[in-house]
Amino acid sequence: MQLSPEIKTQLLMISKDVRDFIAELLAENERLAEENSTMRARLGKNSTNSSVPPSKNGFAKPKSLRTPSGKKPGGQPGHEGSTLIVSEAPDVIVEHKVCICDHCSANIPSDATPIRHIPRQVVDIEIRRVITEHRADVYICPDCGQETTAAFPEQVKHYLQYGPFFNALILYLNQGNFVPFDRLAKFRETHQKRGNEATEAIGILTFFSGIAVHDFWKPYFGYLNCDHAMCNAHLLRELNGIEENDKQLWPKQMKEVLLDAKKLLETNISAPHPDEVSALEARYDEVLFLGDSENPIKQAVNTGPKKRGRVAKSKACNLLERMSRYRENILLFLHRPEVPFDNNLAERDIRMSKTQQKVSGGFRSKDGCDAFDVHRSYIATAIKHGISVFDAIMALTSGKPLFTYSL
Repeated sequence: MQLSPEIKTQLLMISKDVRDFIAELLAENERLAEENSTMRARLGKNSTNSSVPPSKNGFAKPKSLRTPSGKKPGGQPGHEGSTLIVSEAPDVIVEHKVCICDHCSANIPSDATPIRHIPRQVVDIEIRRVITEHRADVYICPDCGQETTAAFPEQVKHYLQYGPFFNALILYLNQGNFVPFDRLAKFRETHQKRGNEATEAIGILTFFSGIAVHDFWKPYFGYLNCDHAMCNAHLLRELNGIEENDKQLWPKQMKEVLLDAKKLLETNISAPHPDEVSALEARYDEVLFLGDSENPIKQAVNTGPKKRGRVAKSKACNLLERMSRYRENILLFLHRPEVPFDNNLAERDIRMSKTQQKVSGGFRSKDGCDAFDVHRSYIATAIKHGISVFDAIMALTSGKPLFTYSL
């Protein structure tokens, strides 16, 4: 609680016992106020204003972070549609003949020539078992009399094995559509820890030199080979939480700044004009100033020895400090067109491991989990490049992957 200079002057005029008593009351009042604020914030958490998963939302319907676009549902004008295309060279042609005239019921000769055809095509997939036997011929050299054996194709490594189409189909059904090989009994995390030890073991961020879009988790900032951008979807949820639970004004205005910046990029084919970027950055700074005025630094009444450790701060103060310190990282998407507004795309990709767990009951081993993640990464890359998932998997199982990675 802030004490005005007038009140402080009056407190000095009363006895020390009364001052100590008032100080205890103020300290207890502040403790209860913080406890009440913490409990209200905890009760008010859901998937739209914190990291709480949607399954923990309870019966209250959460408010969506999306703003109305004003567009009608469905495809928009100018959207390039796609449909089945009539083939000029069908694989199978089935002719349907006429035996009796529809008009006079006369018989039509079986060898009569039709004047035209009315085509209708049916696109289907035929899956049948095909066994190919590869025979490596063995010859006797006419000069030395020794045997020489022909080489098998590189992909034929065993005396009996499945072919690339079969492997591609199984991978497509399991990794692409989550059809289980079997009811897997036990799920095991990729790693038992979440800090530097886990990210080092995964071996991606250590060598990553692009732009990492993430939340404010501290271990990420230890990787200096790459640039860092903040996920604004995480920020919007935090701002929602402070607006709803603390009833402050600055979170709503900050959300408007971030969403206006996102809309500016979505409505401009080329990079936004520098003046528009500068205006948004100025608004960002103004909201930070408003937030500081709504969250002044508390002047605690000295009632005894100084407590050890850092002074506890509210969630609003912590977020304001982060948004000020990492301002350039948060707004990096305004200056570099390759930086997305959030990391939702990456989260959607990695969420597939959780989907596989739910569908199949889990992974038998860590190796199975790792293999699934590698295949899902390959599939996600194909989708981003507009390549058929099955074609990409077929290339992979044929020994000619479309994408590779190296560390």
